[in-house]
Amino acid sequence: RLAELPGTGGIVARLGGDEFALATDSLRSERAAVWLAEQALREIRKPIPWREKSLSISVSIGIGLSGQAGQ
Repeated sequence: RLAELPGTGGIVARLGGDEFALATDSLRSERAAVWLAEQALREIRKPIPWREKSLSISVSIGIGLSGQAGQ
């Protein structure tokens, strides 16, 4: 689900256990980063059908931004 988020153009990696990271250089503002986090939450919160049940996942998200062009 994370790898298919629109407009990321980045890399999704499993860091270990239940920790994942999405790294991208396509975001141009803090607002865009928040928007992407909201899209990730929306996708991850969708129930997952399994056998005759519906599984739900809860997550927490942190955002880290770096300066532009090495600033």
